[in-house]
Amino acid sequence: MTMGMFRDDDEEYLLINGELHARGRRDNLDFCNAPCFGLHALSRDKKWTNWGQHWIKEWMDEQPDPSKREEIRSTYMRVGGRTGDSTLRFDVIRHVARDLYPRGKVEDFLPDYQHLPRDEEGRRQIMLNLYANMGFKGLERDPNLITCSQCMMVCGKDFDETKKRYDMLTSSGYVVPDPDWKMIHVDTYEEALALKEKYKRRVHPAEMIKDAQASGKLWFKDYFGYEPIGEFKDLIYRIKVKNACAKAGLKGKEALAPLLINPSYLSAMILPPKKKRKKNPITNS
Repeated sequence: MTMGMFRDDDEEYLLINGELHARGRRDNLDFCNAPCFGLHALSRDKKWTNWGQHWIKEWMDEQPDPSKREEIRSTYMRVGGRTGDSTLRFDVIRHVARDLYPRGKVEDFLPDYQHLPRDEEGRRQIMLNLYANMGFKGLERDPNLITCSQCMMVCGKDFDETKKRYDMLTSSGYVVPDPDWKMIHVDTYEEALALKEKYKRRVHPAEMIKDAQASGKLWFKDYFGYEPIGEFKDLIYRIKVKNACAKAGLKGKEALAPLLINPSYLSAMILPPKKKRKKNPITNS
């Protein structure tokens, strides 16, 4: 949400149950991924943050070009590789979104909103116990891991409720981490920036190496490969949505998922970004 994955000046159409449904045109899927992992918590206008621990320096003053997919992916993968816990956080996020857990371990375990602890430490402990119920440990340093869930919390029952929640989020200021990785609330960008400079994240190289090993194991085990049934279904959907949009006079407005089987895009996940060469100015002798 901080990077604005969906545009407000253009739209595209999804085909659902044979009907076209409009949404804002998606700029770049990684504009969702980077804030989701807490890697870039600062909004584009610098007026608020989500609960992520990190800001990507190259993106603080200027939004990256959404068409440069390899460069964007490479940048946030580099930042994620320095956090020391990116693989564990990703693993929890994908299981929360994919798996169905027994009610006693999740819904029934969580207290009602009225009975949540008023102190931050009490709420942190509830989150840690919840992750433990799901089979995950090691998030004691920063249990605020699903920073993208603000998208779900903002969407209300109607436009007025959604706008109310959105305005609340975007006018609530900034949260930045203190030396113990706990969040401090401040009202101005200058205060937030000063705290970010004062309390820079320091992760031991051993943690980075362990995280990199876990990431390689997870991706090679679960994600690299070719799944023909899914690819075939995607091909059929692309044909149907293009035909439906063309028939409705909306040619070129179809919403399509990005093709991930792109060598340069995949290499951006593991290779460092290419350094741009500075052109020497031409001087007249």
